[in-house]
Amino acid sequence: MASTALPPTSLNPYQQTHEEKEQQYPVHYRGVKDLVDNGSRTLPQIYVKPPDERLVINSDQQQIPLIDLSELEGAGRSAKVEAIGRACRDWGFFLVKNHGVSESTMENEMRVGREFFHLPTEEKMRYFSTDHKSRMRYATSFNVKEDKTLNWRDFLRYSCKPLEEMVPLWPDKPTDFRKENSEYIRKIGDLASILLSAISESLGLPSEYINEVYGDYSQYMAYNFYPACPNPEQTLGLPGHSDPGGLTLLMQDDVGGLQVLHEDHWVVVRPVPNTLVINLGDQLQILSNDIYKSVEHRAVVNSNRERISVATAYGPSMSTLIAPAPQLVNSSSPAVYKGCVYGDFLDSLESGSLHKKSVLDCLKLDMS
Repeated sequence: MASTALPPTSLNPYQQTHEEKEQQYPVHYRGVKDLVDNGSRTLPQIYVKPPDERLVINSDQQQIPLIDLSELEGAGRSAKVEAIGRACRDWGFFLVKNHGVSESTMENEMRVGREFFHLPTEEKMRYFSTDHKSRMRYATSFNVKEDKTLNWRDFLRYSCKPLEEMVPLWPDKPTDFRKENSEYIRKIGDLASILLSAISESLGLPSEYINEVYGDYSQYMAYNFYPACPNPEQTLGLPGHSDPGGLTLLMQDDVGGLQVLHEDHWVVVRPVPNTLVINLGDQLQILSNDIYKSVEHRAVVNSNRERISVATAYGPSMSTLIAPAPQLVNSSSPAVYKGCVYGDFLDSLESGSLHKKSVLDCLKLDMS
């Protein structure tokens, strides 16, 4: 069957030569890896965060919950669902092990991403775009055109659906990038659906409620690359933010740098081999009628080692209206939010900065 043509905003990787991009964009658009490769030994002023946004070291030694999924589909399901619900309610974050994604699949996914960021800048700039609606783009910071101070982060973000249309738009270097990503995307998508079923049950909803609401779900991948930073105490990889989607599944390397805001303290999410970090997004906060929260988190950087992570954003289709589940709304627990189409939510977010809570606040109903 013939595939549907992609919209013009999705065709960005091959519409401009590298020379054309060089003429159009300032040098800092080339990314922080390019700065490091060209010998930068001090942090450029454009990356220096205001004092109230800089890194504050907390001594909190807590760790987010770790849940073994090996019995989720067996006799221990009820206990695992309860554990997932408790983690969603208390933290909004948890680790999972025995999740069904093989160690080799995870290692290969991480490897091809790291190899991509070590390509020459000219090769990576083939995919550069500042268009947040582009379905395949390489960029730096968060919104490099709008950020008042930049973040010490380069990223590659791309849609996974429909897979047969998207694969040809992905990088062709390293040579096995497309193959390894196709394998990982299928596995991580299956896991996301399984977790959403458990989260539905933990809310007292039918098992497939969230998956059915999401409909023709959206799935995006993002590699985040944080080179070693000359002055890490003056900047951040990503400032505190919540995720706008439904569920984020994150694979991080052994360097560490993810922190979660818990009870007004930044808690370090220490890397645990062969686990994935799961966190709830804004759409689940809305759907759960504020029973579960999408929690702020951030990425810090260091001066010794580069860090890479791979995030999968799994959420509703762009045309889906997300509202509190009717089963969770009653006279004693009225609806907290009005409904919002997911695509409109993202447009409102992307027109501003990384701080999303203002979008959620705009959706809150008057409870007085």
